Amino acid sequence: MYAEYLGALSLTTHRLRDLKRSTGLTREERAKQAGEILGSTDAYHLRYQMLIIAPGHLGDAAEHAFLRIRDLRDRFGGPDVNADPEWSGMMATVSNALDALRTAMRSDLAAN
Repeated sequence: MYAEYLGALSLTTHRLRDLKRSTGLTREERAKQAGEILGSTDAYHLRYQMLIIAPGHLGDAAEHAFLRIRDLRDRFGGPDVNADPEWSGMMATVSNALDALRTAMRSDLAAN
C-alpha cells in the first residue's frame, strides 16, 4: 500500500504540474481539472487507508504530504496560476513532504 499511495501522490503532482503548463484554459477550467486530477488518482481513497493502517507517525507524514498536494491543487483557483509567485515554493514543499513520507515508509518497512 505504501508504494500505491506514493505513486498516487506523485502522479497527482505530475498531472498538476502539466496542467499548470497547459495554455488556453480559463481559471475556472483549470480549477475544475485540478480537482478532477486529485480525485482521479485514488489519492483520497489511499489516504484513508494509510490513516487507518499505518503507524501513527507514518499516518501523520501521509496526511501532511496529502495536504500539501491539496494546497497545490487549490492554487489553481487563484487569478493566474502561471504567474503565481508562490508556485515554486509550493512545489518545493510538496517535494519535501513526499521525501519525508518516503523516508518514514522505508524506516517502517526496515523495522518490520
